[in-house]
Amino acid sequence: MEQNSRNESPEKKEFQEIPDIYDRDKIPSEIYGVKLTNTDKAKLAQGEYSTLLENADINGTVKDVKLKLVPDNNTPEGFKIAHKEKKNELVIDPVIANKKLTEEQKKDLEEGKQISLSETKFGNLYLKVDKQLNDVTVMTEKDLRIPQELGNYQLTQKDKDALAKGNKIGTRLFQGENGYFLANVSIIEKDGKKGFEWSNVIDKGRLSEKEAEYLRDKFNRPKGVINDIASISQNGIQQERQNEKETEKNSDKEKVTQPKEPIYTLVDHGAAPYKNDKKNENSYFVTVENQEGYK
Repeated sequence: MEQNSRNESPEKKEFQEIPDIYDRDKIPSEIYGVKLTNTDKAKLAQGEYSTLLENADINGTVKDVKLKLVPDNNTPEGFKIAHKEKKNELVIDPVIANKKLTEEQKKDLEEGKQISLSETKFGNLYLKVDKQLNDVTVMTEKDLRIPQELGNYQLTQKDKDALAKGNKIGTRLFQGENGYFLANVSIIEKDGKKGFEWSNVIDKGRLSEKEAEYLRDKFNRPKGVINDIASISQNGIQQERQNEKETEKNSDKEKVTQPKEPIYTLVDHGAAPYKNDKKNENSYFVTVENQEGYK
């Protein structure tokens, strides 16, 4: 079926900068006797660890460290400087944030994978081994600039985990200043700045409330996006929901080592005769695409 002429190009990308957590101008140019680069300041302002600072003077002892800013309302700058020292060998603590790590989680960390700890006293945490420090770094959702809501869409834990790993969220319906639109989104760095990259933007500001409601049900459902589809019409919703239940049942049995599921992006949607037979009444359809082509 031909692509709807009113749709914008699926290749279109937009960058939305995420404001800094801390004021870059208030970050010292030199800390522990080591001059900071612009990259270091940018990372610190965003709540991340700096690059590795070699030969830092920590209370008269020379060490290699990474810096991180933590909020402190009792200082004029609104933050204080913390540091993490490089260790001689990797030792993974069995308990982090009052959560006992499983053997599988320890193994994932040792293999360089990122893991998440949910519902800790600090909220959801993301852990990964920093090979330069030879230690486990712990980041919060705030540190990684992961929001609770984006474009009037409430992010699921699966969405947050994808953003934390640098992956993009599959097609979702969002709402902006000019109306509804469909897009994929990820968090990237561009020209030293962190922001949301909106890709495969379709029908920005052109969707009606009725269309938005239909697409919201298909793409923003709490249990996930319907992926393995050729088209979606009102006559096929019941079957698709059954397919989705089977998919979820099977996915529960999959191991984390299996390849991640493909991301489907919306290519076209609208009204057309059911099964492309002009004798049938119009029904709503959605066409998506993955690495293998249109579905």
